[in-house]
Amino acid sequence: MLGQNVINTFWFERPLWVAVDPFTAEEEAPEVEEFIYHRPVLESEVLELLEPKPGSLIVDATCGGGGHTEAFLKSGANVLALDRDPDAVRHVSEQLARFGDRLAVRQANFRCALSVLDELGIRAIGGAFLDVGVSSRQLENAERGFSFMRNGPLDMRMDPRAQLTAAAIVNEYSEEQLTRLFRELGEEPAARRIASLI
Repeated sequence: MLGQNVINTFWFERPLWVAVDPFTAEEEAPEVEEFIYHRPVLESEVLELLEPKPGSLIVDATCGGGGHTEAFLKSGANVLALDRDPDAVRHVSEQLARFGDRLAVRQANFRCALSVLDELGIRAIGGAFLDVGVSSRQLENAERGFSFMRNGPLDMRMDPRAQLTAAAIVNEYSEEQLTRLFRELGEEPAARRIASLI
């Protein structure tokens, strides 16, 4: 119960009041200083499907918090961990440093995986894993501009080195461009109406 309460505090701007046990009506949810990356989803199923072998190379092309990366390493496999997000790259490099040269971490989009493999002179891999999407850590960090719950710049760049921000898109794109963007990428049925309001 407490773990769930701690997680819930990340989704709201002010602390939640939560029931702790049947004998205590309410208490303020504890503040958490540093957001912890989520636990990997379907870890055992992923390991069962990929069947990483000791000494083989698994490419975790969206390493995020490193949960799956760590599971692959614990199975004995070597891992090339990629992520566009420099925070994720830094986190995984620090948290999994104990695996030494069995882990290589690079800041790169998963679309660049073949280029990174070429750069490293790697010709064969034992498997690849992608867990695509926005992480809760990105949503929680107001500075990244993904959150609707926290004030911050309208940024939304997975890779802060990229130049185009969400602010530039909504302020500079035409109504037609916004409509197309919302319809094609967002699959939004009310794309035209939303674009006209912007």
